[in-house]
This record gives sequence, C-alpha cells and structure tokens, in this order.
Amino acid sequence: MAIPKISLESITNFFNGRNAREKTMLVVFGICFIITADVLLVIQPLVRSFMNAQPESNSLKEELKGLEQDVKNEKRIEVQWKQLNERTEALNKKFVNSIETSAETLSKFAQESGVKISSQTPDEKLKDIAADSYAQMSIKVSAASGAHELGRFLAKVENSPIFFRVSSLAITENNADTRNHPIEMKIECYRKI
Repeated sequence: MAIPKISLESITNFFNGRNAREKTMLVVFGICFIITADVLLVIQPLVRSFMNAQPESNSLKEELKGLEQDVKNEKRIEVQWKQLNERTEALNKKFVNSIETSAETLSKFAQESGVKISSQTPDEKLKDIAADSYAQMSIKVSAASGAHELGRFLAKVENSPIFFRVSSLAITENNADTRNHPIEMKIECYRKI
C-alpha cells in the first residue's frame, strides 16, 4: 500500500470536497488543535518557568533592598568599621608580646607602689597552641610590702593597659615589721602566638 503524498493541493481538495457542516467541524478541530498545542508547548512551559523563578526572584528582591540600604548607610558603615578596627587594635594592645614584657611591667608597678619584689617566676605553657591564637601565661611573684603599698600595686595591675588578672594571693602576717608582709601571688596575662 502506497502512502499518499500530503501537499497543500491535496489538503485543499480534501477540504473543498466536504459539506459545510464537515468544513466547520474541521476548522473548529484545527483551532482546538492549535490552541492545545500552544498551551502544551508554549504557555505551560512559560508558566512553569515563571513559577520556578518566583522564589528566587523574591530572594533577589530582598537582597536588592538590603544592598540599597547598605548604599544609603555606606558612610555610617564605614565609620562603624573604623571604630571597630580601632577598638580591636586597642584590645590587642592588652595582650603582651612576651613574658619578659609582662614581668617588666609588673616590676615597674611594684617600684611605683613601694612593693619589693624578690622573685618573678614565669610559667609559660605554649605547647599545643594554634598559631594566631592567645595563650595564657602566668607569673608567680614573691614580694614583701605593707597593706597600702600592696593595694596601690593591685590597683595599678587592675587598671593596667595590659590585661592582668591576679589568680591567687597569699599574704603572711609579719608582726615584727608591718611594712614587710611576705606576699605570694600568681598573676595571669595573655600572649598572642
């Protein structure tokens, strides 16, 4: 069986050979076919793409609003950034560079306060400390002083620009000389590695 060739002439002859009712039905069928094909092949994929893009579009709109706010507040953000950098630098100065620096600072405070330090023993434990972190160090201090001198010394330690913390303090009473009470204390500081 031979397959007939489909051409515009054969379609026109087929259409003209039908009565008016059949012609109307063929036109309605053709229009329905074109509308169905359009919906299935064009409109439905467009609607699906639009629906899939809607959540992303909403998040991008929110991000755009945030960026617009950032642009409006750019000067304020720059000022806050500079202030935070200055605060960070000031806080970094509270950490010592070496145990010797902290021992020298404590000696200076003791001399200014009238406390006589007899020994300072550093206890620096830097094992297993990650780079660019802070390590706790402590200094065992043996000294002799009166109560007022010790108070001045502790006030200087507490108000020091370097972070110090007295973790233990033991005062032995000396009835023979009230200006020379033996004192044992442990003072902690932090060092950036």
